[in-house]
Amino acid sequence: MGWLLDGGQAWLIYFWRRAKNNGVEDDIADERLQFWISRTMHQPAPHDEVDGMLLLIRHLSACTAARVGKIR
Repeated sequence: MGWLLDGGQAWLIYFWRRAKNNGVEDDIADERLQFWISRTMHQPAPHDEVDGMLLLIRHLSACTAARVGKIR
């Protein structure tokens, strides 16, 4: 189980670093990158992983809704 979480964390760090380096949602990318880097310092509990992903989904939904509103 720990290996899967570590791989998932590594993927998320890679994803958010790429987003930051490419100027995609700079403030969000930097915040998420720092969050996932800090998460590697300790082994998260399973509910922490779920909470983190729910927070991310909620945040991305809000960003998408804001963009759709700007397009209309």
